[in-house]
Amino acid sequence: SEQEVIGKSAPRIFPDDQGSDSIEYLEKVCKTGEPMIYEEFRQGRWLQIHIHPIPDDLGQVGRVVVSAIDLTEHKKMERALRESEQTLRAMINATPSSLTMGDKEGRYLAANSIAAERLGVRLEEMLGRVAYQFFPEEVARTRKPKVDHVFETGKHVTFDDFRGGYWFENHIYKIVDDDGQVQRVVVS
Repeated sequence: SEQEVIGKSAPRIFPDDQGSDSIEYLEKVCKTGEPMIYEEFRQGRWLQIHIHPIPDDLGQVGRVVVSAIDLTEHKKMERALRESEQTLRAMINATPSSLTMGDKEGRYLAANSIAAERLGVRLEEMLGRVAYQFFPEEVARTRKPKVDHVFETGKHVTFDDFRGGYWFENHIYKIVDDDGQVQRVVVS
């Protein structure tokens, strides 16, 4: 509560086992006059601590304002998102088929290692680059209208193309936003 902290010194507010960093940060803000923001895990909660100096008439910092934002739920969501991304990455790489995701301009946004291997490049070399530059001219010329068709109609497309001495069966699927508009496509 306010009455438990207002007007009290930091050592009285923070127990010894939790306050050593906090006291060090408070002293640093008082010494430098610069505000500080940091995160810490305390009593089962993630907190973002803001320390702002209050200079006196001579510019000396004798007081500070300390506020905290509880980040616990945010940290839980971050962890869940990381786990979801790891699961998705594992699923993408588990398939023996090429799998890519692209935007309307044809840029690779995501891909699995099989897709990179079949194109003869490293995965990092694909991402952010236009897909059609990796294909023979004839393949690129015939593929682009099919991708455009999925963006325009939202309908799945299946087709074959020949490259590197092999025939490939391809499928293009839509990924829509909350309004049902096609934002990306997945090619397998």
